[in-house]
Amino acid sequence: MKNCLFFLAMVLGLTFSLKCAYPARLGITRGSTRRMMGGGGFGAPKKAKFAYSGTTVAGTVGAKLSVPAAIQRPDYASDGVPKLGANKGNLWEVKPKAPEDIPRMRVSGKIAREVIDTAIRMVQPGITTASIDACVHEETIKRDSYVNM
Repeated sequence: MKNCLFFLAMVLGLTFSLKCAYPARLGITRGSTRRMMGGGGFGAPKKAKFAYSGTTVAGTVGAKLSVPAAIQRPDYASDGVPKLGANKGNLWEVKPKAPEDIPRMRVSGKIAREVIDTAIRMVQPGITTASIDACVHEETIKRDSYVNM
């Protein structure tokens, strides 16, 4: 405990002396310390440490891919806000699953694994993320599942 108090007093004293005495002795004004700190301390926006070069440029976002009407949509499909189970406690609480939920979770996990495997097989130099997105969309639709992209 004594060591912690000593350390805290030392840090506070050092901070006080740096803020009050040290900069004044060097002729450093308040604005110049801000410049020394890089423009605003911890909350300052980060600056790039390298010059951008090469042929890579920002792309454009393509049109949203449609989901066939025959595929059942989840309750959050229209506005992005889940309604089912919204009042069942905190999100971080682990809740036991009902026995009828387990087989559905296995099916959805299998579908996700198959679609991810298909997307991974597509990855190679020169392929665009738009074409991978289209493949994932198509493979998910083939499995009568809702695409959340």
